[in-house]
Amino acid sequence: MGDSILRKTDRTLSKGEDVVVCLPGARIEHVTERVENVLGHGQGGSILVHVGTNNADRDGTTRIVKRYRELVETLNKTRVEQIILSGILPVMRGRGTTFRKCKRMAINGLLEQMCEEEGVGFVDLWGYFVGKEDMFMRDGLHLSGKGAAVFSENLLRSMNNGTGCNFLN
Repeated sequence: MGDSILRKTDRTLSKGEDVVVCLPGARIEHVTERVENVLGHGQGGSILVHVGTNNADRDGTTRIVKRYRELVETLNKTRVEQIILSGILPVMRGRGTTFRKCKRMAINGLLEQMCEEEGVGFVDLWGYFVGKEDMFMRDGLHLSGKGAAVFSENLLRSMNNGTGCNFLN
Protein backbone atom coordinates (compact mmCIF):
# COMPACT_ATOMS: atom_id res chain seq x y z
CA MET A 1 0.00 0.00 0.00
CA GLY A 2 1.33 3.43 -0.78
CA ASP A 3 1.73 6.37 -3.11
CA SER A 4 2.15 6.60 -6.89
CA ILE A 5 5.67 5.13 -6.73
CA LEU A 6 3.83 1.79 -6.57
CA ARG A 7 2.48 2.19 -10.09
CA LYS A 8 3.54 -0.68 -12.34
CA THR A 9 4.47 -2.88 -9.36
CA ASP A 10 1.23 -4.84 -9.46
CA ARG A 11 2.60 -7.18 -12.14
CA THR A 12 5.11 -8.54 -9.66
CA LEU A 13 3.41 -7.95 -6.33
CA SER A 14 -0.23 -8.84 -7.07
CA LYS A 15 -0.33 -12.62 -6.89
CA GLY A 16 -2.93 -14.81 -5.24
CA GLU A 17 -4.31 -12.93 -2.26
CA ASP A 18 -1.68 -10.20 -2.50
CA VAL A 19 -2.90 -6.86 -3.76
CA VAL A 20 -1.27 -3.51 -4.47
CA VAL A 21 -3.15 -0.47 -3.22
CA CYS A 22 -1.76 2.56 -5.08
CA LEU A 23 -2.97 5.95 -3.87
CA PRO A 24 -1.51 8.61 -6.20
CA GLY A 25 -0.58 11.77 -4.34
CA ALA A 26 -1.01 10.08 -0.96
CA ARG A 27 0.90 11.34 2.00
CA ILE A 28 1.62 9.32 5.14
CA GLU A 29 -1.48 10.66 6.89
CA HIS A 30 -3.70 9.72 3.91
CA VAL A 31 -2.50 6.11 4.03
CA THR A 32 -3.03 6.08 7.82
CA GLU A 33 -6.63 7.22 7.29
CA ARG A 34 -7.30 4.43 4.78
CA VAL A 35 -5.59 1.49 6.51
CA GLU A 36 -8.66 0.33 8.38
CA ASN A 37 -10.82 0.36 5.24
CA VAL A 38 -8.23 -1.64 3.32
CA LEU A 39 -7.25 -4.14 6.03
CA GLY A 40 -10.27 -4.26 8.33
CA HIS A 41 -9.69 -5.82 11.74
CA GLY A 42 -8.71 -9.35 10.77
CA GLN A 43 -5.72 -11.18 12.12
CA GLY A 44 -2.66 -12.29 10.25
CA GLY A 45 -1.19 -11.32 6.95
CA SER A 46 1.43 -8.80 6.01
CA ILE A 47 1.52 -5.26 4.80
CA LEU A 48 4.34 -3.39 3.18
CA VAL A 49 3.85 0.38 3.00
CA HIS A 50 5.76 2.70 0.70
CA VAL A 51 4.78 6.28 1.38
CA GLY A 52 6.48 9.53 2.34
CA THR A 53 7.57 10.82 -1.05
CA ASN A 54 4.83 13.44 -1.01
CA ASN A 55 5.65 14.45 2.58
CA ALA A 56 9.38 14.82 1.98
CA ASP A 57 9.23 18.15 0.17
CA ARG A 58 6.59 19.70 2.43
CA ASP A 59 7.16 18.58 6.01
CA GLY A 60 10.11 18.65 8.37
CA THR A 61 11.83 15.39 9.31
CA THR A 62 10.48 15.39 12.88
CA ARG A 63 6.91 15.76 11.65
CA ILE A 64 7.42 13.03 9.05
CA VAL A 65 8.70 10.54 11.64
CA LYS A 66 5.75 11.44 13.90
CA ARG A 67 3.38 10.64 11.03
CA TYR A 68 5.14 7.31 10.42
CA ARG A 69 4.71 6.46 14.12
CA GLU A 70 0.99 7.22 13.84
CA LEU A 71 0.83 4.95 10.78
CA VAL A 72 2.51 2.09 12.65
CA GLU A 73 0.17 2.61 15.62
CA THR A 74 -2.82 2.35 13.28
CA LEU A 75 -1.38 -0.71 11.55
CA ASN A 76 -0.84 -2.39 14.91
CA LYS A 77 -4.54 -1.88 15.72
CA THR A 78 -5.46 -3.89 12.61
CA ARG A 79 -3.58 -6.87 14.08
CA VAL A 80 -1.49 -7.46 10.98
CA GLU A 81 1.23 -10.02 11.69
CA GLN A 82 3.98 -8.41 9.67
CA ILE A 83 4.50 -4.70 9.03
CA ILE A 84 7.29 -3.47 6.78
CA LEU A 85 7.92 0.15 5.85
CA SER A 86 9.87 1.03 2.73
CA GLY A 87 12.27 3.95 2.70
CA ILE A 88 11.81 6.91 0.38
CA LEU A 89 13.64 6.70 -2.95
CA PRO A 90 15.99 9.36 -4.34
CA VAL A 91 14.91 11.95 -6.91
CA MET A 92 16.79 12.45 -10.15
CA ARG A 93 15.69 15.89 -11.35
CA GLY A 94 14.08 19.11 -10.29
CA ARG A 95 14.90 22.16 -8.26
CA GLY A 96 17.09 21.51 -5.26
CA THR A 97 17.84 17.90 -6.20
CA THR A 98 20.91 17.66 -3.95
CA PHE A 99 19.05 19.03 -0.93
CA ARG A 100 16.06 16.80 -1.66
CA LYS A 101 18.29 13.71 -1.82
CA CYS A 102 20.02 14.62 1.45
CA LYS A 103 16.71 15.19 3.21
CA ARG A 104 15.35 11.86 1.94
CA MET A 105 18.48 10.08 3.18
CA ALA A 106 18.01 11.70 6.60
CA ILE A 107 14.36 10.67 6.68
CA ASN A 108 15.30 7.09 5.80
CA GLY A 109 17.86 6.98 8.60
CA LEU A 110 15.30 8.21 11.13
CA LEU A 111 12.67 5.87 9.71
CA GLU A 112 14.97 2.88 10.05
CA GLN A 113 15.66 3.80 13.67
CA MET A 114 11.94 4.25 14.35
CA CYS A 115 11.15 0.87 12.77
CA GLU A 116 13.68 -0.79 15.04
CA GLU A 117 12.14 0.92 18.08
CA GLU A 118 8.62 -0.06 17.02
CA GLY A 119 9.54 -3.63 16.10
CA VAL A 120 8.53 -3.38 12.46
CA GLY A 121 10.49 -4.25 9.35
CA PHE A 122 12.28 -1.69 7.21
CA VAL A 123 13.52 -2.01 3.67
CA ASP A 124 15.82 0.56 2.11
CA LEU A 125 16.31 0.22 -1.64
CA TRP A 126 18.13 3.54 -2.07
CA GLY A 127 21.27 1.86 -3.40
CA TYR A 128 19.39 0.38 -6.34
CA PHE A 129 18.17 3.78 -7.51
CA VAL A 130 20.58 6.56 -6.60
CA GLY A 131 22.32 7.90 -9.69
CA LYS A 132 20.51 5.50 -12.03
CA GLU A 133 18.41 7.56 -14.40
CA ASP A 134 17.14 4.52 -16.31
CA MET A 135 15.20 3.50 -13.19
CA PHE A 136 13.07 6.65 -13.42
CA MET A 137 10.65 8.21 -15.86
CA ARG A 138 11.49 11.61 -17.33
CA ASP A 139 10.08 13.41 -14.29
CA GLY A 140 12.94 11.96 -12.22
CA LEU A 141 10.49 10.88 -9.52
CA HIS A 142 8.26 8.06 -10.77
CA LEU A 143 9.70 4.68 -11.67
CA SER A 144 10.25 3.44 -15.21
CA GLY A 145 9.21 -0.09 -16.12
CA LYS A 146 12.71 -1.27 -15.23
CA GLY A 147 12.68 0.66 -11.96
CA ALA A 148 9.26 -0.71 -11.01
CA ALA A 149 10.46 -4.27 -11.67
CA VAL A 150 13.59 -3.83 -9.52
CA PHE A 151 11.56 -2.09 -6.81
CA SER A 152 8.80 -4.71 -6.64
CA GLU A 153 11.16 -7.70 -6.83
CA ASN A 154 13.13 -6.40 -3.86
CA LEU A 155 10.03 -5.48 -1.87
CA LEU A 156 8.75 -9.00 -2.45
CA ARG A 157 12.09 -10.43 -1.35
CA SER A 158 11.86 -8.35 1.82
CA MET A 159 8.35 -9.62 2.55
CA ASN A 160 9.51 -13.20 2.02
CA ASN A 161 12.48 -12.69 4.35
CA GLY A 162 10.02 -11.80 7.07
CA THR A 163 11.36 -8.68 8.70
CA GLY A 164 12.58 -6.30 6.06
CA CYS A 165 16.22 -5.41 5.61
CA ASN A 166 18.58 -3.11 3.80
CA PHE A 167 19.49 -4.10 0.27
CA LEU A 168 22.42 -2.18 -1.10
CA ASN A 169 23.50 -2.78 -4.65
